[in-house]
Amino acid sequence: MTGERIWRAATWSWFQCGDTQVIDTPAWAQLRTPSMPGGWRNEVAVSVVEDLDLDAIDARFPETIYKWSVTEWTRPEDTGRRLAARGFESWAFRGMAAETPDFSVPEDVEVRISSDAGAIAALLAKGWGGPRERIEPEIHWALAQGRFHYAVATVQGDTAGVGGVVIGDFAYLTGGVVLPAFRGRGVYRALVRARLDLAGGLPVGTQAREATSAPILERLGFATVFHGRIFRKT
Repeated sequence: MTGERIWRAATWSWFQCGDTQVIDTPAWAQLRTPSMPGGWRNEVAVSVVEDLDLDAIDARFPETIYKWSVTEWTRPEDTGRRLAARGFESWAFRGMAAETPDFSVPEDVEVRISSDAGAIAALLAKGWGGPRERIEPEIHWALAQGRFHYAVATVQGDTAGVGGVVIGDFAYLTGGVVLPAFRGRGVYRALVRARLDLAGGLPVGTQAREATSAPILERLGFATVFHGRIFRKT
């Protein structure tokens, strides 16, 4: 599985509800949500435009680009430098892939596949610090699509974390959250294992933050297939 394929697959995890608009072409993939100016659900996942005019984009989409993914395929090649000059902060991420990784999980962590949108949204809101009232309708939409699935982990009966997977011609891991009280206890490993099992042998890919999930996934047998940076408006 190529790195570029995983990079472009980020659009699979986009939620599309309310006034969300999706532009998805080979050269440009953008998510816009006018009701949330300057916030999440406003991002550019793919930009391969040599004559990119950031001033024109700002004029056309004022305050609606919050996040921008920059990789080796992004054009122009200095897109990251230009975004930084416009006040965007950034962090490193890795595109990672696995075929059939084999690893064990702690016995006291139980994971089940859940379709309880309210419970999933509450976990994501707690982990991300976002508003549950906005997340829950998006989870309802996602579950109705049939390709979004969520694994919920508990430790001795207490809810500990959640992780999503979008299944197409390969499985794309997304939205992994472990609550602070349960970190370091193998919950993340168990969530990855459950989603791999759900994928049923399909190749698996994801985009993992360098400072958090990427090192864990590497220890679980995932290989790094590309490096990139996410730029975000401060």
